Amino acid sequence: MHLYTASVTELNAVIKNSNYHLEEVSCYLYDPATTPVPAGTIPLYRLYASQWNGAHYYTIDKQEYSMYVAGGAWKDEGIAGYVYGSLQPNTTDFYKLQNPTTYDWICTVDEVEKGNLTSSGSWMWSGIAGYVYTLTPGLTGTGTVPFYRLSNA
Repeated sequence: MHLYTASVTELNAVIKNSNYHLEEVSCYLYDPATTPVPAGTIPLYRLYASQWNGAHYYTIDKQEYSMYVAGGAWKDEGIAGYVYGSLQPNTTDFYKLQNPTTYDWICTVDEVEKGNLTSSGSWMWSGIAGYVYTLTPGLTGTGTVPFYRLSNA
């Protein structure tokens, strides 16, 4: 399973108290806890489902988010951060992929990783989770924070 967080406090607690480990900084986004949210950004919601091996799901779609929470299978874990709803200068697609066998979700800005996962036959592309800044030095966006990807695999 994968988990994403912009919180260094949560990152450290999860690593200390579980079998998750840091895989990478996936991208940069706006964290409402530490920065004012720029105009034009939208919430990236995080949901959790214990019955599906502790899966986490991320969406910018408020209607989808509300439907999942109302259905009772997914627990609201709040806003993971703020992303753009359309492509902006120096941003890129934050791809969302699902493994339907394990109920795991991965988000990535890496075209090669996206291609490798979808061609493996285990992962399905399931849309865009917003538009974010990549790891390119100097192009991470003023006021953004790292969005950490953890895994317990």
